[in-house]
Amino acid sequence: MDEIINYVLEQYKIIETQEKVISKNFEINDIEYTVISRQNYISISALNNKTDRFVKLDTKKYSRFREELKDERVTITTKKGSILITLADINGVNSIKSIIYGYCRVSSKGQLDNNSLDQQQEEILSKYSSATIYKEQFTGTTTDRPIFNNLISLLKENDTLVVTKLDRLARNTEEGIHLVQELFDKGVSVHVLNVGLLENTTMGKFFLTTLLAVAEMERNTIIERTQLGKAIAKQKEGFKEGRPKKYTVKQLDNALSMLNINGGDKSYIEVAELLGISKSTLIRENNKRKVKDLN
Repeated sequence: MDEIINYVLEQYKIIETQEKVISKNFEINDIEYTVISRQNYISISALNNKTDRFVKLDTKKYSRFREELKDERVTITTKKGSILITLADINGVNSIKSIIYGYCRVSSKGQLDNNSLDQQQEEILSKYSSATIYKEQFTGTTTDRPIFNNLISLLKENDTLVVTKLDRLARNTEEGIHLVQELFDKGVSVHVLNVGLLENTTMGKFFLTTLLAVAEMERNTIIERTQLGKAIAKQKEGFKEGRPKKYTVKQLDNALSMLNINGGDKSYIEVAELLGISKSTLIRENNKRKVKDLN
């Protein structure tokens, strides 16, 4: 924990002159901490890799932030469990330059190439070459989208959020309307590349509601067709649900033996980067084996 706090304190010393967005991850036990800093602003969030949920950082355990940052220009708040540190200028107004953020999301690794993370990133950068890109794989099994939620907490007045399609932002009409209105209230511009800049007007909101409703209907139709296809496939002899195993037992044995929690010298992130096996797969397999050992 000291390592994280010391890093934040170091970032605090230079954020007034820092124009680029800098992101750094720390992994302690099963908690992954993300510190994102930009000019006059630092965001700290923590994700429990076991539960895939955010950890609340507004407890006494993190009071050192307030103790160390005794500066009347600093505002420390919490939002959805994250800590937000904002540094005001001499006039008491945040002098933050506008930044363009791009958000890319896929629902699975098997998503079609024309909607892949790389394809979405390419589309956004072709329009906004200086955009800071955030990418996320979302399975749809939980409402938590840690990367997206962290990005939303970063957005400030005059910033722009760019996505390739409206369904990258929200899964249903109600969620989409609430989210876009929240961004409008913060003074953030929203650009959906295949639609255009969304307008904070009565007509613009009506247009947005219609688009979201159509997107939700199309998504529900796809889900229904998928379920129907699966139901038909189940009637066939030899049908096996789920995707085939991607890694052999030997590969997983080797990967798990490298983890520091199993006597190795590497973190989940380091093993994932080294072997190309996702961190979530490593965590899931390691937990599965622990349960077997207990039984």
